[in-house]
Amino acid sequence: MKKRNAVAAAMLLALAGPLAQGARAEERADASQLHASDRDGIGYPACGLRLQISSNEPSDEVLTALPELRVTLGQVAEGFVEPRGDVSQTDVPLVIAPYTKYYASALRAISVQITRYLQDEGFESVMVYPLEEQIDPETGHDLRGVGQVGLDLLVRADRPVKKGWFR
Repeated sequence: MKKRNAVAAAMLLALAGPLAQGARAEERADASQLHASDRDGIGYPACGLRLQISSNEPSDEVLTALPELRVTLGQVAEGFVEPRGDVSQTDVPLVIAPYTKYYASALRAISVQITRYLQDEGFESVMVYPLEEQIDPETGHDLRGVGQVGLDLLVRADRPVKKGWFR
């Protein structure tokens, strides 16, 4: 009897997988029906994202082309969140990121994607974060004035420095 119950449970689990995946696909189909969750954090209205780049090689072609980078974000009715299984995903070019809300989870996802890209291109000690004058790093509070919708991300990225007496 126990063996039959175990087999029945395994069959139910095997069937539930595709059914659950179908339901998730339907949920992802219409971003206007999906909403940001508490885990996405605060939403920051922004008209595009500006990158302020600081580097030991500021004219590096990888850095000058960085605004053209496309990042993958999750799309919900209110704006963008981190990409995950329960929301539809879209590629957003940083240079022409649309006016919408960028939730804290989306800003983290953008930071991670820019960091990985630059590390893959040979940069070290990469850091990407919103300007502290715009978003408080301790509390996440929006410090921009009323009506200000520009959002700047500071990108600090350095190439390895050659060691030796003479460079």
